[in-house]
Amino acid sequence: MAVSLMVAGALLVLSAAVLAGVNVVLDARAGSAAASVLEEFPVQAKAIDSSSLDPEASMPAVKIQDNDYIGVVAVPALDLELPVMSNWSYARLDIAPCRYSGSAYADDLVIAGHSYRSHFSPLWQLSGGEEVIFTDTVGNVFTYEVTSVETVQPTDIELMVGDPDDADKGWDLTLFTCTYDSRARVAVRCSKTE
Repeated sequence: MAVSLMVAGALLVLSAAVLAGVNVVLDARAGSAAASVLEEFPVQAKAIDSSSLDPEASMPAVKIQDNDYIGVVAVPALDLELPVMSNWSYARLDIAPCRYSGSAYADDLVIAGHSYRSHFSPLWQLSGGEEVIFTDTVGNVFTYEVTSVETVQPTDIELMVGDPDDADKGWDLTLFTCTYDSRARVAVRCSKTE
C-alpha cells in the first residue's frame, strides 16, 4: 500500500511538472508570436477627436501573418504592449489578445487574453489609476484610466460586457484574463480619458 501511494504521488508530481513545462513553452511561443506581429504593425499614432468617430463604424483591420488585427493595447505601468486580433478564438489567444466584443469607437471594447506572463498575466497587479492605451490600425489613439480590477465568474458574461442599454453599467474598455487556477476571470475596467 505504501509503495502504491508513493508511486501515485510521484506520478502526480511528474504530471504537474510536465504541465508546468508545457505552460512555459506555450507562454514563450505566445510572447514571440505577439512580438513578431508588433514588428510588422503599420500603425502611426495620431491625435484624434474621438467624438468625430462614428460609434457604428467597423474598426478597420489589417492582415498580418494570416490573422486580422484591430490595433495595439499598451499598459505602460506593466511595460506591456500587445497586438489585438479582430475576433477571438482559443487558437488565436495563443498568439495574441483578441477582441471579445465591442469597439473603441462605441466605447465598449472588451479584450480577452491568456494569462501568459507575456500576455495578460500581469493585469492582476493593476489597482486603479494606471493608463491603458489602445491604438487602432489607422492610428487613432484612445487613452483610458484603470478604474477597477474585479474577479468575476466565467459564466457571468453580462458582467464582462456591461449593459448595452444602460451606459452607467458599462465600461469604455475591459481587459480580461483567467485567474491562475482558471476558475474565475480578472477583469480590468477602464474609463476613457480625454
